[in-house]
Amino acid sequence: MLACILAGGEGTRLRPLTAYTPKPMVELAGRPVLGHMLNRLSACGVDRAAITLMYLPDAVREGIGSGAEYGMKIDYRVEETPLGTAGAVKACADLVGGDEDFLVVSGDAVTGFDFGKAVEFHRSSRADATIVLTHSAEPTEYGLVRVAADGRVLGFAEKPAWENVFTDLVNTGIYVLSRSVLDRIPEGKKFDFSGELFPSMLSSGKLFGFEAEGYWCDIGNPEAYLRCSMDFLEGRTGIFPEEPEVRPGIWIAKTAKVDAGAKLVAPVMVCRGASVASGSVLGPGVVVGPGAAVESGASAVGSVISGVLGEGCEAEDAVICRGGRAGACSVLRRHSIVGPGADTGRHSFLAAGAVLSENERLGDGAVRKSGQPHAEPRVCFEDGAISASAALCFDIGAAVAGESAGMRVLVGCAQKDAEAATAAEAAAAGLMYGGAEVIRHDAGFAAGAAELARLLCADRSVFVSGGKLRIYGPDGLPISAREQKKLAAAILRGAAGGKNGVQRFISGAKEFCAASCAKLAGERRERRLRVCVSGEGASSDTLRLALRLAGFDESRDEDALMVGITSDGFGVRLRGKTEFNKEQTAGMAILAAAEASPGRRIAIPADAPAAFGLAVNRRGSAALRVGRDRDAALLASKQRIGFCGLATAVSLISFLDTSGKTPEALSSELPDYAVRTVEMGCETPRAELMRKLVGSFPEGGSDGVTVSTVRGSATLRPCELREAIRITAEAADAETARSIAEDIVKLAKKLDLKS
Repeated sequence: MLACILAGGEGTRLRPLTAYTPKPMVELAGRPVLGHMLNRLSACGVDRAAITLMYLPDAVREGIGSGAEYGMKIDYRVEETPLGTAGAVKACADLVGGDEDFLVVSGDAVTGFDFGKAVEFHRSSRADATIVLTHSAEPTEYGLVRVAADGRVLGFAEKPAWENVFTDLVNTGIYVLSRSVLDRIPEGKKFDFSGELFPSMLSSGKLFGFEAEGYWCDIGNPEAYLRCSMDFLEGRTGIFPEEPEVRPGIWIAKTAKVDAGAKLVAPVMVCRGASVASGSVLGPGVVVGPGAAVESGASAVGSVISGVLGEGCEAEDAVICRGGRAGACSVLRRHSIVGPGADTGRHSFLAAGAVLSENERLGDGAVRKSGQPHAEPRVCFEDGAISASAALCFDIGAAVAGESAGMRVLVGCAQKDAEAATAAEAAAAGLMYGGAEVIRHDAGFAAGAAELARLLCADRSVFVSGGKLRIYGPDGLPISAREQKKLAAAILRGAAGGKNGVQRFISGAKEFCAASCAKLAGERRERRLRVCVSGEGASSDTLRLALRLAGFDESRDEDALMVGITSDGFGVRLRGKTEFNKEQTAGMAILAAAEASPGRRIAIPADAPAAFGLAVNRRGSAALRVGRDRDAALLASKQRIGFCGLATAVSLISFLDTSGKTPEALSSELPDYAVRTVEMGCETPRAELMRKLVGSFPEGGSDGVTVSTVRGSATLRPCELREAIRITAEAADAETARSIAEDIVKLAKKLDLKS
């Protein structure tokens, strides 16, 4: 059988381990990761391999050779330009037999899967393509796959935010394909499995998922690399050490030199040609790589030493690359890395996550504090915001600037909030450090900052209020969950800086926003409706001005329509004879927009009640939900009604004035609805519990889980920062919504207990 092995990756997240070594050739316990994969394939009956290369191809060819060592024949294919995962496999089509099924695997993963069982499933299911799946406690790092009971693939989500996680089953990048699938892949063009091929096959019914048993690890970063090394030593990978086991958990190569005065605490492996001097203490969880050296008095736990651990050094969960050296009496803390050819100098200190790049030299007694803190992320978006200190705001600003060259970024803060002003200053400094053009403004409220991004065509708008930092895109909407996740990873890595960005200040932001929103009322004319804006602050002042520009002079009459806007400027409340909350007011504004322009497409917020979409559809318009429907975000940016409080208020009040309808009459045209939200903590990992809940409701969606019943509907989403699930039930009345939520909580608790 043939296996196509994708081995062209550069492994940027693994640097500096991959500075001079392709990711598949990074060593795990003395053998390249790709070598372990070839051994596993050979054990499962694969006798031919096509290895696709791009980054440092000669290093792979020289390190792996003809394949004789692995009992198979190997062909190499080098990509001159990136072809994508599927495009690279297409380039190997001439090696695939006429009716042959073949495997596609990643050359930089470590696994103990039985590939034969995956092939057997593929053939018995009569699939054209089978995705090999495994369970992951960190599903947001991978592509998620939803499958039916028979394994048929129902949906995907590529590296989603936690709020969109619906399963813990992830795509391992291992596939079984029938020869016919190659006909679906264009030749000589960039084409990917997860983004293009598999979605195009979804409706065919010939795409399946196989849940594999056994170990799997994608060595994506140094933390994962160290964890995989420990898993190997502790026997969890299904791959067995090649060196002789001299006593339980201690493996020492015949050509290694371990002094009798050295102490080894299992599990420890000392590979060929390595040396361990007297007085050193290694373990548990240490691998001394081929040719590496541990000098006298040195100690290490949970570490991979491929270079030199100098006399009297201490290493904790650290990596020393081949050619790297930790100088005498230096200390390497958790997840610190000494790159190839790098030298810490004597008596130096590498803090947790600190990195010495390739060939970097530190002076004696130096301290390296910054680096890549792979262990734990320092930031996390929740409900679109980051809880951020001024120091963290600087890092966030630098990361935003690093998204693209020449970023144009607005920065603002809440009016009369000294802490927010300090944080905004820090964010602006970080942005300039990253080379961005910074525009400071005086809008003073979040919705104004978002509106300015749209009006000024800024790349980003950063706004700080109440200890929270929010980021808006050029469309005036919060950046997407995927963009949030990407930015969080950039903050984690640390951004390159020192590029001397510029800063300028603009005034009159409130007036600018007000004038823009006033245009939604149409031509200025005499108004019949009397309006009074309640409240004080930047958002209220801006709304007063917008209404005045639209022709509504403020009235203090008792029967005037009262309008209130939240301090952030996104929510609006009306009070006529009846008081309407923010949600009801937004629903009326959306309904008014649909009624004013029948047949148009109307965007509704991601968390809007289903009743809003139903009301729009009944008017002959099409409701597009942001976060679910294509083009919804673009439409929302142009529409603004229901997304910006200023736009919502001006357009709704203008409609009421023109149509002569009362708020009560318009509200009565919305379907009856009530919403109930509850949060349930769980013992089972939340992604696993989501999978089990999805299986209980086959009709559920894959954007979280939307469950529809004759009584109403519910959306289930895992929480971002804790092991819990949030359940939002909607029905025609409050009692039914509460009942739906309680029933789902009962089911979730039952499934949680079974785990």
